Amino acid sequence: MQNPLDWGYLTAPLFKTPTWGPFSIAFVALFGIGLIGTIILYNGWFRPIRRNVLLDVIVRRYSAILMPIFAIGIFFFAFRLLRVSAFNLYMRAWIYLCFVAAVAVIAYFVYIVTTEYPRRVAARKAQLTKQRYLAPSPAASSISRNQRHSRRRKRARSSYKSAHR
Repeated sequence: MQNPLDWGYLTAPLFKTPTWGPFSIAFVALFGIGLIGTIILYNGWFRPIRRNVLLDVIVRRYSAILMPIFAIGIFFFAFRLLRVSAFNLYMRAWIYLCFVAAVAVIAYFVYIVTTEYPRRVAARKAQLTKQRYLAPSPAASSISRNQRHSRRRKRARSSYKSAHR
């Protein structure tokens, strides 16, 4: 086996290299599972994540970013698998770039979940605590909002009429 990072190996024509090897099998397995997983996570079919609103927003955002990366990687591999040499899309370099992009997005997702997500959870908890203590009492809400506004309008009309007579 050649050096997988050699430029000659990355850009070798289809007839010089085999389609299936240990890297290509791992690539197809990871990107296939990744594409199916991001579709499941983006559509909210995984209930434990859907219950947590903050985590659901972050997971949906990053699965929306990863989904096209996985799909494009599989698209490039399909050129190698079908032995189509149109526009040099069969080269391993494109597959490696998709892999690097996916690793970068996953690494950034892990960074966000470990640093920013706990801050958002704390802010959300503080906001809920504040709302609980600032909730109006039942006596204050005995008059509906429409009744309060109609009283204000009546007072405003009467003061306007008395001022312009």
